[in-house]
Amino acid sequence: MDSKLSGLKLYSLGIVKVDKSRNSDVIAAIPIEELSLLDGDIINNPTIVHKNSIPNKDTVVSNTEVTADNFITATWIAFGHSNRMTSPDVIHGETVMIFRYMDTDEYYWTTIFREPTIRRKETVVYGYGDLASGNASLNKDNMYYMKVSTHDKVVTLHTSKSDGEPFEYDVILDTSEGVLTIKDDVGNSISMDSRTGTANVTTTKDVVINTNNVTVNAATVVNINTPTLNVSNDLNVGGNVSIGGTEVVNGHATFNGGTSGDRI
Repeated sequence: MDSKLSGLKLYSLGIVKVDKSRNSDVIAAIPIEELSLLDGDIINNPTIVHKNSIPNKDTVVSNTEVTADNFITATWIAFGHSNRMTSPDVIHGETVMIFRYMDTDEYYWTTIFREPTIRRKETVVYGYGDLASGNASLNKDNMYYMKVSTHDKVVTLHTSKSDGEPFEYDVILDTSEGVLTIKDDVGNSISMDSRTGTANVTTTKDVVINTNNVTVNAATVVNINTPTLNVSNDLNVGGNVSIGGTEVVNGHATFNGGTSGDRI
C-alpha cells in the first residue's frame, strides 16, 4: 500500500437497516455496492458466505450453509459538518455513505442525499466553542449552541459565559406547550404563553419603557399590585375613582368645577 494514501476509504453507498437509536451514533447499514447481486428483500435477506456438502459417519451427504446478516455496523463522522454535535436521526431505508479504515472492520457513515420523503423526527444540535484555550471537551457550559428537536418539540438557542461573558442567555420555544421564553442566568425572564394568552416579564430590578405614548387596551380590568404607585406628572382619569383607603391630598383639590380648599 502506498504510505502516502489515507487508510480511510470510501467503501460503499449504504441503506439504513433499522432506525438509528436517538442517543447513538451507530447504525446498522447494508453496503449495497458490495451486495448488489443479492435477490429478494435486501433488508431481510441474509448473505450465504459458505456452502459445503459433508458426509456424516453413516456416509450420508447433507448440504450445509453458513450465513451472515447482510449488514455492517458503522459509527457517524461529521463529514463536512464540523459544528454538528449530534448524528442525523436516519431511519430504515435512508441512504448513507460508508467509509472503511484500511482492511479492518472499522466502518463509518455520514448522510449523502436529501431524502425528505423518508426522514421523520429529528434532534439536531449545532455547537460553537467558547473556550479561548485549553483541552477541555465542549459541553453546554462552555459553548454556544442551537438545538432543534421535533422529538421534544423544542427549539433552543443558548449562550455561555465560559470566556468572561457576564451572563448566560437562553431562548426556548416549546411548541408542545405553546410557550416562548427568553431568560438569563440571574433570574430575569420574558415569557409568552399562547394557550393562556398571557405574557410575563420578571426582572430582578426594574422594567423601564421609553416611548412617546403607551396605550393599554384591557377588556375588563388592569391590576397593579405594588406598595406604592408614583406618578411624576399629571394624572387624568376619565371615569369614576373609588378609594378604599385613606385619601391624602397635599395641595389644591378641585371637584366638579368647585374648590374644596386644602384638604389633609
